[in-house]
Amino acid sequence: MGRGMATGDGALLGRTRGDPRPGPWIAGSTAVLLVLTALIGLPLLTSGEGWSAWTVQSHVDGSATVRIRDLREAAGLERRLSEAGVAAHVTFAPEGKRCANGTGPSDVDQAAISVSFAEDAIVIHIGRFGDGSRLALVAFLLVGGGVEVDAAVVPRERPRCALRPL
Repeated sequence: MGRGMATGDGALLGRTRGDPRPGPWIAGSTAVLLVLTALIGLPLLTSGEGWSAWTVQSHVDGSATVRIRDLREAAGLERRLSEAGVAAHVTFAPEGKRCANGTGPSDVDQAAISVSFAEDAIVIHIGRFGDGSRLALVAFLLVGGGVEVDAAVVPRERPRCALRPL
């Protein structure tokens, strides 16, 4: 089991010589490119998966890296972690809230998780852990500004963070 906690502010185009018009393949490939851009780009912009809010990168050794840029779409991040093979409970807590005793990542020893703050994101490195465990990740907005992140590998049966007022 492990725990990490941190606080911070924070193709060359060819044409026949002498022919000023682009060849028909250029117009066709441009149309295909526009269609692909629409098919790929539109879901990213409208998916509701928090695309710009966070990213999850899986590594071949079974570990993962999460970059959180905005505390929104916790359910989407939880779903994406599951797709990456990481069982998780994710909670983004509003200002003035904490996990109730016995819930969330509190009171667990440190090892498989490291949390750091980059210039534009919270970066969480998650090592491999056993099937009987899950990642508990809670990011708290602090009164007066700032963010505190508490992440731990906890027993699978440990309850999700139940928020309570400070």
